[in-house]
Amino acid sequence: MKNNFRFAQPLDKPLKPEQIPGQTIEEKIKWLETNVTKELKDLTVPQLYRILGGDVSKESEETKKRLMPYAKTIPALRDMMAKLQQIEGSNVSPEEAVNKIIARLLKRKKLIVVQKLIPLYSKKSRAIPDISELLSLKTKQEIAAAKHFIAEEIAEKRSEVKVRFNADAERLLDTFPGLEFDDILACILVAPNTAKMDSVIKAYSSIGVNDSRGSLVERVSPPDLMKLAEEIKLMKQTTASLGQAKIRPWNAILAKNPNQEGVEQYAHLIDQPIVWNLKNMLEQAGVDFSGAVDRKTFFTPDKKPDGTPFTDKEAFDYRIAQLKKVVTDGYDNEHVLSIVERDFERDEDGNLIKVEPALSDAASKLIRYYFVNISQRRPNSFTADLDAAGLNYVSEIINSTFLAKLDERYAEFNFKILSNDEGSMLELLRQEFNLDAIPMPISMKTPVGCPTNKSFIVDFTIPCDILEGLDNQGLPVIKKKIVLVGEYFGWSGGEDSVVGFDPDIEWTMPDGSPATHSTSDSEQTPIVPGSLVSGAQMYKLRSEWKVFTQNIIGHMLNTTALHFNPQDLKDGMSVAEKLNTKSIIYHYDKNENACKALNMIKVYTANCPDENNCPGIEYLDSNNFFKTRFNSKTAMQINVVESYITYVKVSEGLKTTIAQYGGSDTFSRRTCFEHMQYLEELETEKRELLYNPNPASYQKIQELNEEIISMRNSPLANFKNALEQTLASEKFANRIGALETIKESIESGRMNVPMLELKNMINEIMKGVIRPELMRRSFNVKRYKKLGIK
Repeated sequence: MKNNFRFAQPLDKPLKPEQIPGQTIEEKIKWLETNVTKELKDLTVPQLYRILGGDVSKESEETKKRLMPYAKTIPALRDMMAKLQQIEGSNVSPEEAVNKIIARLLKRKKLIVVQKLIPLYSKKSRAIPDISELLSLKTKQEIAAAKHFIAEEIAEKRSEVKVRFNADAERLLDTFPGLEFDDILACILVAPNTAKMDSVIKAYSSIGVNDSRGSLVERVSPPDLMKLAEEIKLMKQTTASLGQAKIRPWNAILAKNPNQEGVEQYAHLIDQPIVWNLKNMLEQAGVDFSGAVDRKTFFTPDKKPDGTPFTDKEAFDYRIAQLKKVVTDGYDNEHVLSIVERDFERDEDGNLIKVEPALSDAASKLIRYYFVNISQRRPNSFTADLDAAGLNYVSEIINSTFLAKLDERYAEFNFKILSNDEGSMLELLRQEFNLDAIPMPISMKTPVGCPTNKSFIVDFTIPCDILEGLDNQGLPVIKKKIVLVGEYFGWSGGEDSVVGFDPDIEWTMPDGSPATHSTSDSEQTPIVPGSLVSGAQMYKLRSEWKVFTQNIIGHMLNTTALHFNPQDLKDGMSVAEKLNTKSIIYHYDKNENACKALNMIKVYTANCPDENNCPGIEYLDSNNFFKTRFNSKTAMQINVVESYITYVKVSEGLKTTIAQYGGSDTFSRRTCFEHMQYLEELETEKRELLYNPNPASYQKIQELNEEIISMRNSPLANFKNALEQTLASEKFANRIGALETIKESIESGRMNVPMLELKNMINEIMKGVIRPELMRRSFNVKRYKKLGIK
């Protein structure tokens, strides 16, 4: 029978086997495989398994609605195959045949379908008889799939603890006036006798003393401190009880608890066991404890965490490890310079003065304490400790300030050019492409799982116009965006470093494959704790992760990222090709036809029926247009304001969201890599349609563009929503709103101030001081209490 069924993509209702296109079972399976691969390429491993199992009840309502048609269609096909097998005596296994439908998607994640994992991904409970099926998996690929399942189990349990903690913390903040989020974290670190007031006050007496929030025991009454201590004790006990042997056997197995019977049988499947300790769970889920203790104790506590005294070597190793922890929390880049008194600017009289560090977060205050009190303001002592921590590259940044040059174009903002190559790249972009590259260092947090850094630096930004798509009539849709730029001009020196023994760091590439280095044994020896890795090889690994991170953040902010290397300094057309891949509109002095986006726009504007509604017509005299705009003081001021808006979103908003987000689909290596796979396919399809357009493709271009911008089907969709919610909170919305007001006032001509005055206004805003005239009265700020946001 010929099947003329036509389907909507994606599937919007379950299909009976006879409705699935195809004359044979094989054709029906092939049709479903193609449809699933195209429409569900963004799904996580658990979601793919749940579709195979026919049970998506663990998903959110929105996701259930999307997956249910597949979750009912695929099992129905399997049942039909089983019946046919009985009738016809076929040797083809229904399970193996149907598993092909998602096998291609799992292969992209370097996994295979393991039949025994299907019920485990679908069930909400974890009975030992079910879990014991893992022990029957023997092949290398089966074990890899089982390890992936267990790693996701652990990540989900940490996320559940963090969600419960956030709810408890919010309740405590409402219950005890004067209490702050960092106070709660600090209380977790001590264990007073909750029945004795003297013990509680003694344990809490140092909390907040050396911070702007002031002493906790002076802000909260003694009776409330007693209640608070009891609440904290209960929270810690609740978490610890989750890993009890025999009572919660699966949780105990995940922790490799020796008191759990049979735990040793699962040891080979658990690379990084969970620790049922509240502090450890929260830290692993991204909560920052660096602001929770006084600075002296943070670096030089009297005793080890187990209560025993330090040896001299142990004390030094602990101090260095703590220094590494805070420096890599957003300051293993140029942002460290003002903290260690290596950042200078000129005052109104032209005198060179030190830039006062902002010290806007716990990490910056701890680094400052270390530099002033431990290093005694001696740069050589501080950089020696950085070297001991394996942060040679940060030492190089500090030492390079002796050679740094001031960016004369934005001299009032004290932007620095840190190398000759960086200066050459800026000059090339500005003079030959008329693109206003701004060397503003922006710190960006890395995905959880990055082995080399906790943050990277955006070397400079390029405010530019981008051909985003076409409208219904095929007219260009042009948007101005702040492009994030990284430069990779090669390793400049530095010593080999020994990889530390940190159980929480897995040395992998962004795709999850092992990170390797060259040794006498092999050119691709896996990096493990104790490996001696050359500076050049560590630079290469760090660069791979930086490119990966910058691309992800560009997507979440609805912009893009560029990456320049030494070849780009030699060949302007190499730069032009990179700009073309991002649909950036530019004019290259040495090749009038180099810009693909501009050439396409010129074709449209040449035949535009209405000059008053002709997007891009201003580019017809591209050379004059771009040169005039590049030299405009108004355009420069707008560009620098927009770059500061990006700074707030990336350096601060992203960091806050990572610390507070409780979803299992967090900002991790795995979800970010799966997002990249998902988005690269969309962008490739859009680019092909954009440069070969026809009326039939206009709607498809808009659909692709909407999906790219919304990221609605991305594994990072929920995290992006959390970032947007963070940026909508009062702490961020007020500053972003004030900067937007300045930008709009400059654009309209209502504001005309010198660059130095603009810099002073922006500095005030960045410190949270907003002039009344810059408050956005029409700004509908959603005022809600968000943990950690003051």
